[in-house]
Amino acid sequence: MNGKEIKWEDAPKGHYLTDVKIHVLWRDEKTGAQFQLMKVPVGGLWENPHVHPDANQWALSISGEAEFPNGSKLTMGEDNYFFQFNPKGVEHAYYKGAKVNKEAFNLVYYDGPSTKVFK
Repeated sequence: MNGKEIKWEDAPKGHYLTDVKIHVLWRDEKTGAQFQLMKVPVGGLWENPHVHPDANQWALSISGEAEFPNGSKLTMGEDNYFFQFNPKGVEHAYYKGAKVNKEAFNLVYYDGPSTKVFK
């Protein structure tokens, strides 16, 4: 896949606080499961705490940099990746207020519909 030729779509309205783009790599129309590439722009803000009531979520941050309100930074790429598993119905996104300093790319898999309920 050539990254420059990816056709990005807007993420579902209300899913993210800023202009996040997604590219669905695979979707099961029957179950709602999907595997997607996500792009978070510089200046983007991470999400508020939420749950996915209908799906488990696996996310792998493969590149980018985030800065947290306390001044600490997380840089992904080359030798450093960030992986998280968010079980269905369990609140996550505890990095509220983190912002993106370097465009971030994530691979995300949902085993059912990616519906979000914000806390």
